Amino acid sequence: MSTVTNNLPTGPVIVLVATALFIISIIFAPKRGLLMKGMNLTKLRTIIFRTTSRLDGRRSFSIKSYCNWFFI
Repeated sequence: MSTVTNNLPTGPVIVLVATALFIISIIFAPKRGLLMKGMNLTKLRTIIFRTTSRLDGRRSFSIKSYCNWFFI
């Protein structure tokens, strides 16, 4: 960017680009990104809803036993 525009210091451009890449990596990381965490939370809520609606009043219920894959 600083080569395209005259009188633009390279230091702040590097910081801005690095910050943008960091934010993108935080959002779209495959295992720990915010987007993936939201998707996993939605899956977990769906599983809990489906499981609790199937129980029909049974008292012995453990979310961890039904969703063991999520807590690994």
